[in-house]
Amino acid sequence: MKILEEFWKGNLNPSERRLRAESKAGKALQRIVTCEEQLKPLLSEEALAWFRKYDDNQQELVAAVEAEAFVIGYKLGARMTQETLEGMDIPDIDEA
Repeated sequence: MKILEEFWKGNLNPSERRLRAESKAGKALQRIVTCEEQLKPLLSEEALAWFRKYDDNQQELVAAVEAEAFVIGYKLGARMTQETLEGMDIPDIDEA
């Protein structure tokens, strides 16, 4: 299926990608999970509540940074495409 059709049908969602366990990011995530599993039993209820708040805010920050990086990358790619196509003799596109 064409990418625009996938986009129209809502099948494209880069924020829902899964990390491969053997990837650099997957290995880093596993180390974080291991640290968290070791840390939580050592915390008091109050400290655990603060840790959960910290973790929630950290995840919000990561999501915001990823979204911003996606937008910047998309715009950069569009500008590269625009520059590539400038001055090219492109015939009219027939209706699909």
